[in-house]
Amino acid sequence: MVPPGFAFGRGDGPVHPPPPLGGRRRGWSDLYGGGPGGRSPLFAGRPPAREQPLHQRFASGLRPGGAAHRGSRRGGSRPGNGSVSGSRSRREPANAKRRAGTPGQAASGGLPQEDVLQARLGHFFRDQSLLRMALTHPSAAVEAGLPRRLSYERLEFLGDSVLNFLVADLVFHRFPAEEEGVLTRVRAHWISRRVLAAEAEALGVGAALRMGEGERRDGGAGKERVLASAFEALLGALYLDAGVPAARRAVSAIFSEPIRKRGLAVLEEDAKTRLQETRQAANLPLPVYATSPAEGGGFVATVSLDGLEAGSGKGPTRKAAEQAAARAALQIGGGETGPRG
Repeated sequence: MVPPGFAFGRGDGPVHPPPPLGGRRRGWSDLYGGGPGGRSPLFAGRPPAREQPLHQRFASGLRPGGAAHRGSRRGGSRPGNGSVSGSRSRREPANAKRRAGTPGQAASGGLPQEDVLQARLGHFFRDQSLLRMALTHPSAAVEAGLPRRLSYERLEFLGDSVLNFLVADLVFHRFPAEEEGVLTRVRAHWISRRVLAAEAEALGVGAALRMGEGERRDGGAGKERVLASAFEALLGALYLDAGVPAARRAVSAIFSEPIRKRGLAVLEEDAKTRLQETRQAANLPLPVYATSPAEGGGFVATVSLDGLEAGSGKGPTRKAAEQAAARAALQIGGGETGPRG
């Protein structure tokens, strides 16, 4: 059993474990392993935890300090004003989808998916139960007869706030001359479901997720919503395992370079796409745009949703005006509404 007073990774206060099994509520130790020789129902058949340090098992391409190991908490670069020192090659969110695999299957030279993920993240968890919880979909907990609170949902709640704070810090220091409204919209782009899902794929989160059989057959490991939620849960777990500095290093390694490269262009490029994707996800008709020359030069555009005008905007070109109209519609939540019956 877990010793009394155990707290996940930080020792911020006692967390009392559930009583022994026997006709009463199960607890997290039943899901993630109940002590020496104990095996969790989720991980039955898997080998016990290794005593050998993880980094000693990695091939050269995934060894700490290598290209895939960014900002390890041991000897990694220190955070400073939202940036990470040292040379890193970080691409923008991946577009190509990786195949979702079975949790724990070999990858990248025969290494378990969890090890590959930690190498790409640049952090090896001292408390592996946090990592496992962050990678446990609610369907896996339910199928094991355990409460949903033992899935990634609570960590997702925490990670969402950590991510908002750290991305806001990056954006704040990157654009010192911009007003609050602009900063808010830039941050909204980088913490959007689409971007987080792409970053989760790049880390290999989908392949490492533990899911119920039904959800896995339904392609759950490749769904944007699931991947984005697991990404936030992973960040929440990282924060609990090693605190704000480690979380800052990971967020900086992932987002600093794309934010620098894309700049404010994300505001012009994504509004129409986001509005269209929102409508498609809700099975609603697509937006309809109308554009005309504006008095004094430029153009004015309106966007209609379900036959009603939902936003308007002006710009020097037709495209810019339509983007402004789409942003206006998104700001009032028009993309998610439909005809009321």
